[in-house]
Formats: sequence, C-alpha cells, structure tokens
Amino acid sequence: MSDLLKNMQENCVPSSIFDMTFDNYQDFIAERKVLIAKKIREYYETI
Repeated sequence: MSDLLKNMQENCVPSSIFDMTFDNYQDFIAERKVLIAKKIREYYETI
C-alpha cells in the first residue's frame, strides 16, 4: 500500500480517488490539476 501511495503522489493522483466513482471525474481532474501545478512550481523553484 505504501508503494501505491508513493506512486500516486509521484504521478499527481489525488488520494481521494479511493472514495470516488465515475461521477466524480470532474472533481478528480480539478484536484489533479492542482497537484500537477504544485509539482511544476516546486520543480521550477529548484532550477
């Protein structure tokens, strides 16, 4: 389970996906967009 959670974090997949259904797809996309932006911002600040 820890490997799965680490992989999800590395790939910007929100952990709330475990509680979602197909009907929550737009929520998933919105959450993932925030995580991707954060990852890009953190990377950009290191260069």
